[in-house]
Amino acid sequence: MKQENLDKLKTLNSFSQAIDTFWDRYDAAIADLRCDKHEATFNGDDRFITFRANGFFFSSFISYYGNSGRSAFAQFNNDLANHYFVIAINELKREIFSKMAAASKIDEAKLAVDAKTEINDVQNAVALAEQSL
Repeated sequence: MKQENLDKLKTLNSFSQAIDTFWDRYDAAIADLRCDKHEATFNGDDRFITFRANGFFFSSFISYYGNSGRSAFAQFNNDLANHYFVIAINELKREIFSKMAAASKIDEAKLAVDAKTEINDVQNAVALAEQSL
C-alpha cells in the first residue's frame, strides 16, 4: 500500500471515529454536573467551530462551573466533513425540507397571532376615537 493511501486511510478512520462517537462523547461531557455551559449546533458560536461545510459551520463547546472560559469540544477535518456533510444532507433532503416547512409554519402562526393582536389594538383605538367624537 502506498504511503499516501495509508495516510488517507488513517485520516479517514480518525474522522469517522470522531464523528461517529461525537454525540456519545458530548452527551457524557455535558452530563457532568460541573458542566454549566454547552452548545452543539449549526451556525452557532463561530469561536468554537467543529467543522465548516458549504457555507455552514457546526460549533460545539463545553464549560465547567467555576471556569468562565469555554473551549471547543471537537474539531473535525474540514475537507472530509464537507464531503460527507453534502452526502448526508442530500440523503436527508426530504426530511430537511419537511423540518424547514414545519419551522416556517410555526413562525407563520406566531406572526399571524401578532398581526391579529395588532389589528385588534388598532380597531380598539379607532373605536375609542369614534366614541369621543
